[in-house]
Amino acid sequence: MSSLTDALKKRLLDEWPEMVVFDPRKRATDNDILEFEKQHESIPDDVKWFFKNLVSGGVDPYISDIHELAKDRAKFLKEKADGLWELDNIFLLGVDGAGNPFGISRDDERVLLEDHDFGGIQEIGATFADFLQSQLDEEDDF
Repeated sequence: MSSLTDALKKRLLDEWPEMVVFDPRKRATDNDILEFEKQHESIPDDVKWFFKNLVSGGVDPYISDIHELAKDRAKFLKEKADGLWELDNIFLLGVDGAGNPFGISRDDERVLLEDHDFGGIQEIGATFADFLQSQLDEEDDF
């Protein structure tokens, strides 16, 4: 189910490239998405739209592009197997500046971040759309 409204998509398309280092050549293609899903896991529809249109970026935490994400995912899964992380059943979006993983819960679509310094898992968005909205709003505050 998509939580990205047309109004939010328009705002993202207008503002995102101005607030991040934006390289449109890194946009995900349909083939990139198919390859990722074949090798790793299915990508939520809103994240597919994001990868195809906006690539990556954000105010910390930073959303990885589809190519970085494969590496981030492998590292996260290894560290999780080693007992470092408790986050479970998420679609990983990336890591923050301190190396904390964050992603979309497959149980309830919340965006969650696990903090290794202070411990615990915190909600940083009720949905992916809410998380992106907060990124835009945070950038407006600067």
